Amino acid sequence: MSVNVGLAVMDELMEAEVVALAGPRGAHSLNREVFRHGHVGGEVTLGARRVWMRRPRIRKKDGGEAQLASYRHFAGRDQ
Repeated sequence: MSVNVGLAVMDELMEAEVVALAGPRGAHSLNREVFRHGHVGGEVTLGARRVWMRRPRIRKKDGGEAQLASYRHFAGRDQ
């Protein structure tokens, strides 16, 4: 149960970052530098173990994958 809660919190934080970068879902803006691009699987560290999760993807306006700082932090390994 606690793993599910942790994953839900991570999901909410990543979604908030996507909204900050790409705007709300369905909103059109010519000034955006990144766009939503679906979801992809990934692994995060939670409770000292690696856990699979579905994470949002964003792409740069000029092409290429953009990184979510929140996912990069969660995907890091505990030291």
